[in-house]
Amino acid sequence: MTVLVPTAVIGPKAQGRNYGLRRHAGPRLTSESQARLADFALSLAGWAMQRRQRFVAMLPLAADGSSFAVVRAQHLGEGELGPIAVAHLLLVDAALLDAIGWASPRLLRLLPQPEDPTFGLEPLKVSPRSLKPVVARPMIAPRVGWSDVAIDVGDEDPEVALSALVEGVEDPARRATLTGWASTSLMSPVGDLDPARVFKLVTHASTESPTAFQATHELLSIKAMAEPTLAWKAWLKLAAIAEREPAAAALRSAQWSQDKARQPAAGVMFEEIASACAELTPEAMIALLRAVMRHADGADTASEALRDGVSETFDALVAVADAQGAAFYVRGLIDDAGAKALPSLDDVIARPAVAAWLGDVAPRLDLSRTVELWATRLAAEPAFADDIAVAAPAFLDGVLDQALTRLNDEDARRLAGTLLRLQCQRPTVDGVRTRAALSALLAKPPTSADAALADPGVLAAAKTFAPELSAALAARAIPTGLRQARHPDEFTRAAWALVSVARAAR
Repeated sequence: MTVLVPTAVIGPKAQGRNYGLRRHAGPRLTSESQARLADFALSLAGWAMQRRQRFVAMLPLAADGSSFAVVRAQHLGEGELGPIAVAHLLLVDAALLDAIGWASPRLLRLLPQPEDPTFGLEPLKVSPRSLKPVVARPMIAPRVGWSDVAIDVGDEDPEVALSALVEGVEDPARRATLTGWASTSLMSPVGDLDPARVFKLVTHASTESPTAFQATHELLSIKAMAEPTLAWKAWLKLAAIAEREPAAAALRSAQWSQDKARQPAAGVMFEEIASACAELTPEAMIALLRAVMRHADGADTASEALRDGVSETFDALVAVADAQGAAFYVRGLIDDAGAKALPSLDDVIARPAVAAWLGDVAPRLDLSRTVELWATRLAAEPAFADDIAVAAPAFLDGVLDQALTRLNDEDARRLAGTLLRLQCQRPTVDGVRTRAALSALLAKPPTSADAALADPGVLAAAKTFAPELSAALAARAIPTGLRQARHPDEFTRAAWALVSVARAAR
């Protein structure tokens, strides 16, 4: 099957002046196409003033993406009134581009050099099947087709590099996003022709300066493209997760942009993950975070960036949640192997108000960090004992068990004594745990931490569950509590403990 493709020639109608459409063969042009070609003609005149040799380009001729101009332009010398540049154009529709898989640079082989005086006199017969790849080696540049890029090709031919880059995009759908390209960075904006907006892919020689594209395009070097940015590698990994994991389907709407290439990878991942979570229910948010963490357990830097993004998203979620809401997120994530990717998870678990909602899952929690945080806080603020009292009893028991394994640490001993005192205040006291805790604490040499045990409830529990330890407990804890109390409540408890012992001795 062959199709007739309109042709056109643009150049100066005088000796280097009055650039416009010189010839056109094909159906009448729409007013929109005429306006865009007129803008291109003026931009071509500006390019000619720079006395460069040649370039190729493709630009849309209709806002709806139905027609395009594929261009080969060349500087032909000097006229009496200025430099002369001529462009040969193929005016193609989207159907033809679709037929060749949007490998649009293949059409350039149909364009002769602009010295040809016969071009533009009649349309060209084109067989899409004949437009096979001719690039010897496609150039793989992952960001082409995902973001707007301007690439310094060094000493290579910009046209050859451009063709190789487009052929290197395997997916025709991604190639279809390249609705405009150019092998020069020196085209000037004219009217509705804004090169920074129109050209999605720009290749240019090292002698050109792509400053016009600096704000809109990712500026790359062909020598450096072998090592993509970390943000790009992490984004590709996230996109792959979105395709494989149904729970991460909300991430499929993520779009790569040149701005992201300039940002820290972790920040890009947070932006993508948090944006996806914003449209989900809390249950779906947890499922998405778990799905990402399952695929981000590697030691590579891209996985690390993903973990950082999940961590920042988790932090943002719990920052706006109340204690019960934060506990909901903890519950959903603690059983996932990737929970280690959340550095702040332990800090959230250690919040007493959150711990109030975690009693039933306490046996599945690693409470070693909670012991560290609570012990340090209690050593600095004795009143913190009142704060931790709101935690669920089962959670407090788990922290006590963990603290009893660290009794060589003075702060951990004080915490263990405080937790034991809180346990002894319950309507039903766990006798086995109380006896074990008292035995472990009294087996250590006396210290100021014993003051935490100077409490009538602890003495009463000792008489019931460990009577053989009762006397030793009173002899150690009460004097320490009276002499080394760090808070009025500690002194009061020690005093009442002394009263209780005196009454019992009568």
